[in-house]
Amino acid sequence: MKKAIISVILVALIGFNIYQSNAISNLKKKQTEVSAKLALLESINAPVFAEEKEEGEVAEYMGKLQTYVTKLYYAGKNKNNPLVAFYLHETEEVMEKLVDANVVDEGVNVSKLMQTYGETQIESIQKQVKKEGLVNFDNHYTNLLNACNACHIQSGHEFIKIIQPQNNPFVNQDFTAKL
Repeated sequence: MKKAIISVILVALIGFNIYQSNAISNLKKKQTEVSAKLALLESINAPVFAEEKEEGEVAEYMGKLQTYVTKLYYAGKNKNNPLVAFYLHETEEVMEKLVDANVVDEGVNVSKLMQTYGETQIESIQKQVKKEGLVNFDNHYTNLLNACNACHIQSGHEFIKIIQPQNNPFVNQDFTAKL
């Protein structure tokens, strides 16, 4: 009797293993089918994904610029000439990358506008700071913000208005000049 029970259990286990093996095989087939369908959908939607990525890149450039331009302000207000030079350089680098990327967003040549409004203004500030130091920093900074806002108007983004910082968001950075 024990042998009969053991035989029934073994047959049941073998049947269960065969059932599981078939189920796993079916799942693998379904997974392959779903992966193929997903790849097809992604290839069909590739232009949409690329367009969204391009827009994200513009926002990423602008976010970096906003950070550097804000830090530039606090460096200038604290008469920290080396830090001003550093943030002017970092700002210029981001602008150059955007210009080199040849970004056209919704028919607007963002790269060309950056070249016209941004790079021109940064180069002007760099020349003036080398020539006169930070004596007229407030005027130069205001001119930079005006250039940013003029570019936003030209690109149809007049609702983005950049203003002079009101509160230092970088509480963990010392912007004072070091002797």
